[in-house]
Amino acid sequence: MLKRSKKPAIKKDKLQKMQNEMLILKISAIVGAVIGLAEIIMFLVAGSHSILIDGIYDFVEVVFLLVYLFFLPMVYRPYNQKMPYGYAQIETVFLIVKTLGLILATVIVLKESISCIFTGGNLVDGGTVSRFELVVALACLAGYLILRHLNCRTGADMLKMELYSWKMDVFLSFAIAGGYMATGLMEGTSLAWAMPYVDPAIAICISVGMLPEPIRVMKESMEKILLRAPGEDTVKDIRRIVNRCLQPYEYETTFLDIVQAGRQMWVYVYVKSKDGVFHVEELKERNEYVYRSLSKWYDNVDIELIPDVN
Repeated sequence: MLKRSKKPAIKKDKLQKMQNEMLILKISAIVGAVIGLAEIIMFLVAGSHSILIDGIYDFVEVVFLLVYLFFLPMVYRPYNQKMPYGYAQIETVFLIVKTLGLILATVIVLKESISCIFTGGNLVDGGTVSRFELVVALACLAGYLILRHLNCRTGADMLKMELYSWKMDVFLSFAIAGGYMATGLMEGTSLAWAMPYVDPAIAICISVGMLPEPIRVMKESMEKILLRAPGEDTVKDIRRIVNRCLQPYEYETTFLDIVQAGRQMWVYVYVKSKDGVFHVEELKERNEYVYRSLSKWYDNVDIELIPDVN
């Protein structure tokens, strides 16, 4: 009877990174769920659309984080014949689905806020909302600082987006609080008629301001799904490091082929020997040297020197 083959073991250094990443995402999910619940409750109390969009964003984030945590160990599995580019694309797929969900939620709230303006606006208690948003801003700032402190150099797009989201939450909460403080000054003045329109106007500004980042992340994720090379600056930087490593030896770079799949990057360097002779052991030593040099700057990189026989 044939035995089922074991799953490839995760290396010790990557296991440590995976555990660190899981800790960061769990903390982010817990804090996000608490803040999101508080925002939904405040929306039910005050009826503020700007608070609603914040709450929706937080809950969408939490749902995707919880699902992603289940699949995260697969991202760290080594590649094999069945999956020649590894399992890192799972992260890319999640980013695409997540950003689509965020964009859809933003468009729905944007539509509702615009409709609210044309139906007389939405008058809320600016003082209560501004105090609440100041507390939320401080909570988001604490969450951001904790996550940034725990974050290690993993090159994980999901962690980058999480940190960006927390930083945006801080700025947006302070902006919302400032906007509602300003509405308090409008009461009893000739601008009092505009007070019902402040809440939907703030919600529209938040929606428009938050759309570019998910769209950018989705565009980059689609490029990784298609196994496109990284940005031009990254390619130039890798070429510079490779050429510097090979300069003292009898090898010259003729072509550089870089493939990025999720967080994993494969660098294939075609080299030419000045005397036309390649020594296997020497090539392996140079390969290891280039790999160590690239690993100082790029995580999750795989390098291979290939003799250019043409």
